[in-house]
Amino acid sequence: MKREYFLTTERLGFSWWTGEDLELANGLWEDPQVCRYICAAGQFSDDEVRKRLALEMENGQHHHVQYWPVFELETGRLAGCCGLRTHGSRTYELGIHLKPEFWGRGIAAEACRAAIWYAFGELDAEGLFAGHHPDNQRSGKLLERLGFVYTGNEFYSPTGLYHPSYEKRRGRRSLKTALLQILPGNSLEENLEKGLFWCREAKKAGADLALFPEMWSSGYDIPESVEELEHKAVAADGPFVKVFANAARELSMAIGITILEQYPEGPRNTLLLLDRHGECVLSYAKVHTCDFGDECRLTPGEGFHTADLDTEAGAVRVGAMICYDREFPESARILMLMGAEIVLVPNACPMEINRLSQLRGRAYENMIGIATCNYPQGKPDCNGHSSAFDGVAYLPGEEGSRDMCILEADGEEGLWLAEFDLELLRSYRRQEVHGNAYRRPELYGLLTEDTVRPPFVRKDRRKPVL
Repeated sequence: MKREYFLTTERLGFSWWTGEDLELANGLWEDPQVCRYICAAGQFSDDEVRKRLALEMENGQHHHVQYWPVFELETGRLAGCCGLRTHGSRTYELGIHLKPEFWGRGIAAEACRAAIWYAFGELDAEGLFAGHHPDNQRSGKLLERLGFVYTGNEFYSPTGLYHPSYEKRRGRRSLKTALLQILPGNSLEENLEKGLFWCREAKKAGADLALFPEMWSSGYDIPESVEELEHKAVAADGPFVKVFANAARELSMAIGITILEQYPEGPRNTLLLLDRHGECVLSYAKVHTCDFGDECRLTPGEGFHTADLDTEAGAVRVGAMICYDREFPESARILMLMGAEIVLVPNACPMEINRLSQLRGRAYENMIGIATCNYPQGKPDCNGHSSAFDGVAYLPGEEGSRDMCILEADGEEGLWLAEFDLELLRSYRRQEVHGNAYRRPELYGLLTEDTVRPPFVRKDRRKPVL
């Protein structure tokens, strides 16, 4: 039987424990390496596993939370469990138990970020509690990376020990996004120096996240020469990106840096989202390359992705499109289905009324916030007009619709700050009729056919990669 997931990340799927999962539960909680820090005996008996499974199902039925079973999407294997328990009014306890073969791969952080996002985004939690065995120092470091604050030691009866305890409060409920509408320099070094300057300016302005225009490392320059193109490309884990990762950590601010990325099949047009701890949480390569122009020399991306971005406003589910991706409704639709709340759109083209209308439509139909950063006037074929649409078309108690455009820049070079009200967006998404509320996917089969018929046949269209 195929497992259904109510929450997914790049590598993981969250499901619900059922009465048919006893074998999976035994494989997890009877493993001494999993349980050595969570009970005094260091291992659950068969009877204790049955009681544990029953407790999780009861929590799901009465409180709509569990330490949910988490599966590796690629293989379908159970990776462990991660989730929430009630811990007072609108407060939840975060916990995770991973099988040994999934240690050391960043799975714990990825799963916990998703659970945190679910707590604040879906359950409207006020705060989270977490603790760990005093000998389990790795868990303490993980909690600190996730933004938890140490509050003292609390007695934990299953182990009979005092466990270091932590909390994470909701805090501010808006996401401040700096759109860096700036002109590129004449070299990688100039773009590095100028990019760092504007990141610091974004932090001074109070931004949680700074977003660059499309392919900032090269200034959206795509040489005709294959040799020159390869020379201009930078590695996703190379010195250029590492400088911005260090800046993100130093400034405690996320940075959406865009690069002409080195790639085995040929350079790609890529956005790397670095969180405020300097870690890359999202790597997205442009799927819809402009094959009718210079981008015919680039390698297209192979899919869309989302990530749970840790910010002072809590975890935010973020996705990305790049420029021409915006012109395909499927791009934003897939990101919405993957849980995206905010979509970042680096751009390098004239943003006129029709393209701005596309962004408005994507925000409206998917109930997502969209932040687009373009190059200003002075960059050929660009005109500024970076924008932000918050995705909320109707306000409670007000008649008619409202303008979802919360920011539209002029054509000049500069920093533009958009503030997304996450509480308002999440409340709206829980009630309104768009997004995935009333879709009929069983009728949309034609959308996935790869046959192209006149009048849309183009000689320069790439053949689909199967």
